[in-house]
Amino acid sequence: MKKFLVMTIVSVISAGAFAAGYTPMNIVEKSSYQLAGLVTKGKIDASFLTDVNHLTVSSDASGFHVQMTSPATTPDAVNTLDITFDTNGKATSFSSNFVARFSQGPIFEKTNAATILDLCAEAFVDHLSESQDNLFVAQNVESIDLGVEQGGFLILVHLKNAQVYQVHMDATGKVISKGF
Repeated sequence: MKKFLVMTIVSVISAGAFAAGYTPMNIVEKSSYQLAGLVTKGKIDASFLTDVNHLTVSSDASGFHVQMTSPATTPDAVNTLDITFDTNGKATSFSSNFVARFSQGPIFEKTNAATILDLCAEAFVDHLSESQDNLFVAQNVESIDLGVEQGGFLILVHLKNAQVYQVHMDATGKVISKGF
């Protein structure tokens, strides 16, 4: 009983620390909207939507910085999309370094990278109070790897403490399992 009470108090305190701001996973979700919007508006190459396979998120006193990468035509070249968010979660700038389309792409055909990132992030941020794991992952995500697996997607969420949280999705983007 004491352990449950302590965990509940820690959860409430931790959630309160981000009540006025955003967790890194909230910013991952916002990044997915930015990715889709930039492609729709023709501001970045559409292959970012089908080929982004890695995202990093970091924060400092001025806000958050997200970098998304996708492979280009050669193994040593990558396309990058950088998005900056202020402390209120508003996107303030972006820059893109597009080298070339991935010659073996698209990586994601039926469900795009923005949708996968959005649904992955929602699996945590929409359910923070349901699980200590959800809160811990949302607060400590450092990078995300997106991949295709048999019948769906595998998302590896790398945390600040070097743990990796796995999210398995079916072909429509529905989370079918997640855990350490």
